[in-house]
Amino acid sequence: MDSGALQIRYAKLSDTGRYTCTASTPSGEASWSAYIEIQEFGVPVQPPRATDPNLIPSAPSKPEVTDVSRNTVTLSWQPNLNSGATPTSYIIEAFSHASGSSWQTVAENVRTEKFAVKGLKPAAIYLFLVRAANAYGLSDPSPISDPVKTQDVPPTAQGVDHKQVQRELGDVVLHLHNPTILSSSSIEVHWTVDQQSQYIQGYKILYRPSPETRGESAWSIFEVRTPAKNSAVIPELRKGVNYEIKARPFFNEFQGADSEVRFAKTLEEAPSAPPQSVTIKKSEGNGTSIVVSWLPPPEENQNGLVQEYKVWCLGNESRYHINKTVEGSTLSVVIPYLVPGIKYSLEVAASTGAGPGVKSEPLCIQLGI
Repeated sequence: MDSGALQIRYAKLSDTGRYTCTASTPSGEASWSAYIEIQEFGVPVQPPRATDPNLIPSAPSKPEVTDVSRNTVTLSWQPNLNSGATPTSYIIEAFSHASGSSWQTVAENVRTEKFAVKGLKPAAIYLFLVRAANAYGLSDPSPISDPVKTQDVPPTAQGVDHKQVQRELGDVVLHLHNPTILSSSSIEVHWTVDQQSQYIQGYKILYRPSPETRGESAWSIFEVRTPAKNSAVIPELRKGVNYEIKARPFFNEFQGADSEVRFAKTLEEAPSAPPQSVTIKKSEGNGTSIVVSWLPPPEENQNGLVQEYKVWCLGNESRYHINKTVEGSTLSVVIPYLVPGIKYSLEVAASTGAGPGVKSEPLCIQLGI
């Protein structure tokens, strides 16, 4: 069929059923199906209304492979919200010569932009595409993913000596490059493998706050389960913290040698909480001075190194304002020369390299005349 249209003349009830359209090329096939119901003669059938193309979703972005195992591939993608209507679900199609010569729908009514496609064949190369859907129709296909090969049956399951697995993993040499700071909460790491092994199933990225700044703490682990990958983004890090990072190869429960340790500091942000326990008291030696004291913001809200504290002492007229700035190691300040009878309002904020953060709740004081 060259025209791309099929017309059924003098349709009968027996013509009811599912119709499949298949497009073929020398390299493979793609097909799509629809169900057609033929009704009794005399029953009026309303022709479908033309759908506004703007109500149909646009094609999603190219699906990216984020995890691979023997029978599962995890994909992630992004909707195109710059044109078309908002999608309500997605359809995932897959192609593999191991499963035939046609694209197959492997998931429907997917409600998220990340999905694990299960039931795949081990040691098979797959391609994936995603379509967006809503009540008005189906989008064009996304760009096709990069080819991804599912993992083979574990050599240990084939009778390979466990000692050989551990010995080969121990010979693998990983070199970790200097990390790239992406934001205040994420770091990207890259590595190269000098001596490969068939027993590399993936990599463990180990990271923790640098002991020099936070004391000794346990290593956190981010797993990369794609042997061909040589980079990863570590998410959900603390802001303004210096991290030490290393990597090691693994195969099931077996692990290889660690790479060298690299250091990287996430970007600072202004503190997201005010100093705690702010108090005011009159200075003992001077009747027109007060002492303002405080404690640092909670550690998880400091978002970096507290370099200084800012204290605002605001009178009810602009000429009575007194502002002070002290170093980050200082937790109190004397404010002199207050005018008796003037009501002052005091606020304190911690400041990192990114600037001052949240101010404390105002405290008021008025010295007697």
